Amino acid sequence: MINADFVRLWAAKYPKDYDTQCYEPYIQEARSVDIQALRKLTEWKNVSRNVQPMKLWKTHEVAFQYFIHNLKDYLKENGSAKLRLDFKDRAPVWSVFWHHVLYNIPIFDVYTHMAYHFSATGEMPTKKSENISTRSLVTL
Repeated sequence: MINADFVRLWAAKYPKDYDTQCYEPYIQEARSVDIQALRKLTEWKNVSRNVQPMKLWKTHEVAFQYFIHNLKDYLKENGSAKLRLDFKDRAPVWSVFWHHVLYNIPIFDVYTHMAYHFSATGEMPTKKSENISTRSLVTL
């Protein structure tokens, strides 16, 4: 199911230089628990079409500061479970993203869900129809 047409269709969803400008410059430092790199990745998580970072809104900043405040706990044994529990209702999608960053695990987000739907059905769903809620995360 993954062919050149799929890649072209999917690539149109992301800015051309996302990996080289938004992700690669920060991921290794973030995994080494560099706070500035963690912030940059968090700001770049929802990159705009013109490849600009997302300014953290007040609620995003509160969630990010809570994440940083508890970072040492998230790096301990069972830290992954604590991170999931702490952000279950607060910011579940960011929890998935921060798991990807801290523990080097594959990410499952709305775009992954859309890609899976497309590869399974051949139909491109809307972002809204494939949105991930706390309810859908329970099954992951």
